[in-house]
Amino acid sequence: MSANAWFRKPSRFRKPSRLLSHLGLSVVDYFRLVKIFWSVFTISANMTGRGMTITMRAFHFKTGALIVVYCLASALFSFGQTPQKSDSESLASLRERADRVAADAQLVLGTIYRDGKKAPQDYKEAAVWFRKAADQGNAVAQSRLALLYYGGQGVPKDLSQAAGSWRKAADQGYADGEYNLGLLYENGEGVPKDFGEAAGWYRKAADQGDARTQYGLAHFYFEGYGVAKDYADGNGVPKDSREAASWFRKAAERGNAAGQHDLGFLYQSGEGVPRDFSEAANGPLRSGPGLIGPLVS
Repeated sequence: MSANAWFRKPSRFRKPSRLLSHLGLSVVDYFRLVKIFWSVFTISANMTGRGMTITMRAFHFKTGALIVVYCLASALFSFGQTPQKSDSESLASLRERADRVAADAQLVLGTIYRDGKKAPQDYKEAAVWFRKAADQGNAVAQSRLALLYYGGQGVPKDLSQAAGSWRKAADQGYADGEYNLGLLYENGEGVPKDFGEAAGWYRKAADQGDARTQYGLAHFYFEGYGVAKDYADGNGVPKDSREAASWFRKAAERGNAAGQHDLGFLYQSGEGVPRDFSEAANGPLRSGPGLIGPLVS
């Protein structure tokens, strides 16, 4: 990377005060630095002055002056700056807002306890805060609370509760909730097994561009899941290789490795798309997970 490229990168030390405050220096320390640098500069100039050319003297003076100006600018910029809070202070502030029924703070606090960041991992505490935010209609919190019920983390494992919470998130158009609710219907977990209902929720999430769900919907069409074959009471989606290829392509274009793999297979077999071995070569070489479990948000 060139020097210019590095200089273009954003820096939290762009202001002098941010660099020195990061080092833990106070305003008084800035002025002490000015005094020290000026003393060193003066002594150095006196000691080496006799052997210096005019150009060297000018360079020496400019260098010392720049250092002094930098420190003075730091002192001036530091006035009015808000001190950076420590992680513990941030957590305390977050808890204070959460206690005042701020749903966004409750969601963040629950996530902190779930992930063990800034605080020891505590699924029970995470569930408490997710529930508070979920009760206020926060779709992300509803989905995250459902995942705790699904896995029995911090709360008793309860697939019916998981389904109910994911439904609340899905009803608000939250893609993770739609996908996970569809997965429960596909597997018959917490709700009756219903491929038609699963396909409906998968399509809602897939229409929002969720690659993992696009891959799952593609398989529904490729296999014709739940569609009546030798009996009249089937449900789901009809087997449709072209529709499957369309959804595999959408998933593949969003980087879903399993979608790329299966789209390549369709090109190799000529199902739903014209047979094209050059296109097929771009698919089966890739592999990866498709639908393997609930989405973690």
